Amino acid sequence: MLNSQLVLKSTKRAGKYEDAIIGQLQSHFSELGYETVPHARFDIAWGSILSDVDLLLIKNDQLILVEVKSSRDNLSRAKSQIKEIEDFVDLIYLATDYYPRKWPSRKAGRIVVKDGQVNILKEGKPLDKLPKLETLLSLRRESLSKLLGKSENETKKLTKFQLAIIARETNQHDLKDQLKELVTCQ
Repeated sequence: MLNSQLVLKSTKRAGKYEDAIIGQLQSHFSELGYETVPHARFDIAWGSILSDVDLLLIKNDQLILVEVKSSRDNLSRAKSQIKEIEDFVDLIYLATDYYPRKWPSRKAGRIVVKDGQVNILKEGKPLDKLPKLETLLSLRRESLSKLLGKSENETKKLTKFQLAIIARETNQHDLKDQLKELVTCQ
């Protein structure tokens, strides 16, 4: 069971234009029974674009990411951010404070926060594909050992690439759930 209290906080400074949007989203989803974690950080080996998360929602052991882009942000960057993080979450939403002419991702749900209202324009698509090898390679070596149920000492002769391949091949049915637990420090 995912626990919001164990999720790491981001070390990145929060965007001043995003904070108001995140606050309204947090209030909205809390009222719907979600645990909310603003400015969270996934425990991943590299890349702040991948590990810093605007808003995490947890409910019924589902991990939902909300990527927030204000009208002053570059919305096109969201497409690559979504692609890189989709293996770690069950659903993704893109939230803005305006109605964009073109949304950057078909996988992400769409939310507009405007005039004190939170409007969910489109539900997110379930992200249930087998995680990519590149995703596993973004994990720390000790996390890959943990995925295999082995100590680091038992896996020290294997390369990180070998560990990732073995983890992907042997844990196919519950790999996504294990990844969610790993990156949220469960």
